[in-house]
Amino acid sequence: MKYIAILFFVVFCSHVYAQQQVKSVVAPGAHTEMQIPLYKQHNVLLQKAQYTAGPYSNSSAGARTTAGTGPIFDTSLWKHRVDSTWGAGLADSLKLKVLNAWWGHFDSLYPCFMHLPAYNWDSIVNAMRTEVSGGVSKGRFAGIANHLLSLINDGHSNFADYAVNYPSSVYLGQPLFRGESGKFGACITPVYDTVALVYNVFPMHPLGLQAGDVILGYNGIPWATLVRTILQYQLPNSVYKGSTDSATWHRYIQAAGENWYLFDTINIQKCDGSIVNLPTSLMTGALYQTFCTEQMPVPGVHIPDYTEYYIWDRSVTYGVVSGTRVGYIYMYDCLDTAKLVNAVKTLVRDSLVKGLVIDIRTNFGGGFLAYWAAYEYLASGGTSWVGYGERTTPTNRMLMTNTGLTSWYDIYDTDPHYFTGKIAIICGPNAVSAGDFLPVMFKHHPRVKLFGKSTAGAFGSYEGFPVGAGFGTAMQPVNFFESATPTYYMTHTMHPVDSMMWLNKDSVCAGRDNMSYDAIRWIESDYVSVEDAPLSSSLQIFPNPAGNSVNIVISNTAASDVNIKLCNMVGSVVMDKNYHINMGHNMITLGLRTDNIPSGNYTLTISSDKGERIIKKLSIIR
Repeated sequence: MKYIAILFFVVFCSHVYAQQQVKSVVAPGAHTEMQIPLYKQHNVLLQKAQYTAGPYSNSSAGARTTAGTGPIFDTSLWKHRVDSTWGAGLADSLKLKVLNAWWGHFDSLYPCFMHLPAYNWDSIVNAMRTEVSGGVSKGRFAGIANHLLSLINDGHSNFADYAVNYPSSVYLGQPLFRGESGKFGACITPVYDTVALVYNVFPMHPLGLQAGDVILGYNGIPWATLVRTILQYQLPNSVYKGSTDSATWHRYIQAAGENWYLFDTINIQKCDGSIVNLPTSLMTGALYQTFCTEQMPVPGVHIPDYTEYYIWDRSVTYGVVSGTRVGYIYMYDCLDTAKLVNAVKTLVRDSLVKGLVIDIRTNFGGGFLAYWAAYEYLASGGTSWVGYGERTTPTNRMLMTNTGLTSWYDIYDTDPHYFTGKIAIICGPNAVSAGDFLPVMFKHHPRVKLFGKSTAGAFGSYEGFPVGAGFGTAMQPVNFFESATPTYYMTHTMHPVDSMMWLNKDSVCAGRDNMSYDAIRWIESDYVSVEDAPLSSSLQIFPNPAGNSVNIVISNTAASDVNIKLCNMVGSVVMDKNYHINMGHNMITLGLRTDNIPSGNYTLTISSDKGERIIKKLSIIR
């Protein structure tokens, strides 16, 4: 029986193991109404907070202070605020029980310790146990749990206190480090790993932000420095983790706007280079729901807003880029098995595009089946690509056994179609889980090129386990490898991209997505214009599968001589014919009743005397 890992997470504390049958889409024991990826659920929980004044607001709060401290930003008060904001919480003995339950599960079963720094885990956890036994507040215990999770640094794992990490209100001085959720009303992406660039913003933003502005920091201190300070003090941390240091740091820089309430003054550099310093109190009471995707509009293609994605489930949108013959697809999760392949078919078959861009800079994950059929439609043959391993023994953190056979995941490519155009995949650190795997699969297509940055590095699945009421927990139970390297496990590693790039300030200030532009330009460099391409307007093959004959319909823009070759799957030419076709509608019928053409899969290559070549897959069934 063939299986494929589901990369869903089912409510943080559920007990569903992540597997799904390739053809039947069944998750044993799964509750379909809760199959929401962890990253998406995390964002929804962050979004519930309202910006309020809070107990630390006073007449001097929000003063334009740039001297490094202020009424709100004072690190000497953070410990007191952490302890007083959420109170004592559970008895210390129960807190210790929760910590031991979480770490005991990870220490025995977690299969992804390789590629992490060589921490002395026993020493780290024993120090945490000692501190908890000596008495800690609810807020401090959440900070300890979140810090331990940050050392694991796994996008499929969780250790959170719901009341602390996902409060219903956020206010000036609240000692909590939040990840970007869209609540700030301006979306941010890192440039050069330290610069917080605004690329999308609500009109009339309270801080006057515009696309191309940079959030330099707060209280005169650079944001990257403040991040390190927050981490040093171990404030409760609600930033969703990547599975590589690079991906997690990417999210820390993205959080520059979301954490305005920790400081007095925000320092902003405008597109023209001028700098303004504004009181953060201007954000109090603001209400926004922004879908932050690290993308900018491409002419002819729609990016969904918050309501369209989170409420209406518009997870795939697509269109033809204006003025080109390039199809463009945005894909935000991998929960639906039909949306991507339907988009691909519409663009390739109906719109007759010559190249495709699949943009997954933000993809919350889901399951392989969301893009399996699309790959088969575009590819010309099957491939072996991944398998997985699990911990061999609870006592050895590094010893693994490969239990997920590569044969379970082999792609046999029964779809007769084949796409010869270029395919650009634009990815980045906010493509997680199944979003991590999509570039790995598609790189087996010879015409695919990856643009952007490496994905999150969360190559696995989920399972929840209980530690106590009010805590959200999860662990990645398996670790995947590529078929060619069965002892090199992928989690916590960066799958390479072919063309490393990211949004830049000049393009954003000009209102242009430079990444999309470069991908489209790469595709356009490989096809000729409509006027010069006689086969470009339309080509259809039917029936497919075929029996004793197949019809080839060509509606072309000029008279031409064409060559048609039929090859079997080992590359041998079994039929080779030349035809002259006229401008307009032509139908060629090929007879297939010959001894050297048995039932099976073939490629049909149609070449014109103008240099264009189209390859289609053809199945013959007697």
